[in-house]
Amino acid sequence: ALALLAEPVFADKKLDDAVAKAEEQLQKGRPDEALETLQKAVQGAPSVEGWIKLARFQERLGSMDEAMKSAVAAVGAATTPDAKAEALAARSSLDLVAGTGKDALTNAQAAVAAQATPAALAAEARAQVRTQDPHAALQSADKAVAAGAASALAHEAKGDALLALGRKDEAVASYRKALELDAKWSRARIGLAASLSAAGKHAEAVAEAKKVTAAEEKNADAFATLALAM
Repeated sequence: ALALLAEPVFADKKLDDAVAKAEEQLQKGRPDEALETLQKAVQGAPSVEGWIKLARFQERLGSMDEAMKSAVAAVGAATTPDAKAEALAARSSLDLVAGTGKDALTNAQAAVAAQATPAALAAEARAQVRTQDPHAALQSADKAVAAGAASALAHEAKGDALLALGRKDEAVASYRKALELDAKWSRARIGLAASLSAAGKHAEAVAEAKKVTAAEEKNADAFATLALAM
């Protein structure tokens, strides 16, 4: 389960305002209103960035079919290499939840081929973790960080790769860096909880996981991580 796009490639103040309002509504326990706010903004002025943000929001709320439709719409709307890379990276991330590792890797590699953005390289790294190639994943994640040191996605992907390699303390540091860049990035917080738990720091892991479960009642990954940490 994911937060909204951590580092948008495009600037759209109206969309950003809608995202902020939706986040506020979600934090107040009004997920249906939050989703409606964002849907209206995206449908009123469709854009690749809008479809991606809507997909990530729908995923957080457990609406996987609708999230995938939004991701597909983002891919269809992309007309530039960077937009295509971002859209395919978003679809790859959804494949990791609702599809297969193979599909995720295919879409991530297509994203990198379109343009090696931090998001595309991060998606490739996460897919490589899923397909049990953690060494390649770390190489991709390092490239993602090099391409965008301010990318929460890149640092989160590096955390995933390091955790898969059993380098728990380094994974913790990478997830913390991702959260420093985007405190609302719930997927990175779940990774932080998982790495803390793997390092035997269960109380800290529980506290981090609960920060996600409190706000996202349908985030299955957060609840699973919480259960393992307790």
